[in-house]
Amino acid sequence: MDPCFIVSDLHMGDGSSSDDFKPNKRKFMGFLEHVKHQNGRLVLAGDVFELWQAELQAILKFNSEVIRLLFELQPMIIAGNHDFYLRTFADFDFICYPAWHLRLPSGVVRIEHGNEYDPNNDPDRNMQMGKIVASIGGFAENWIHPDIDMAFMEFLGKARQVGNQVWDEIQTPWKKEKKSRKKQSNTSYVNAAARIIEEDETVRWVVFGHTHNAEIRQEAHYANAGCWVKEYPTFVRVDENSIGLYEFRATDEIRVLVEAGFQWRTN
Repeated sequence: MDPCFIVSDLHMGDGSSSDDFKPNKRKFMGFLEHVKHQNGRLVLAGDVFELWQAELQAILKFNSEVIRLLFELQPMIIAGNHDFYLRTFADFDFICYPAWHLRLPSGVVRIEHGNEYDPNNDPDRNMQMGKIVASIGGFAENWIHPDIDMAFMEFLGKARQVGNQVWDEIQTPWKKEKKSRKKQSNTSYVNAAARIIEEDETVRWVVFGHTHNAEIRQEAHYANAGCWVKEYPTFVRVDENSIGLYEFRATDEIRVLVEAGFQWRTN
């Protein structure tokens, strides 16, 4: 089979100072040429467009070259939280929600954005907090500094981590057993992947986006494609026999982060 390339969280904007995709725009066009050269299939795992900070018409106009190259590859697009309204077009052959299944001879790789497992961006409970943070971030980028949103998100991440540690320490005396370090290190997304695999015997691996943190947990059969709003964007490549996580620096400079043979779960 031809390889499948999975990217997430482009956050394609309108070219303003709040547009985090703009610095990687040319790089992404090089990536699309790479996918085309490899005769690969392309899956966009959510947050393709930054619709919380910009209008779709302005986004499409500013990124017309990218859109043309993109649709030459006939990608599969999964709706994320920042382009959530795309789910209303899920009847189209190239748009789906909440997940798309890559079917391999050995089983299924389930690909979705993953915001459903984030309490601030779960559409069934509450997505308003995420929208508020995004709106504040866009305003701050336009009027204070274009990188302030990254610093703000890093601050929130550290604050949440400290809060979780404090809460865990409070709970520990009342726990019958302490969780192992391995279990404590598992994120909610790894746990969500484990539940998906347990509930659907056809699913062998799960690939998310949303977190912007690229990783592969081979023991958990979980991968995250990362994002395209950092200096060195990342992607996941899947073929019949392997899954890999890569960093795209230039068309002729693709760095291997994790590359391994596909070890399918045994039921």
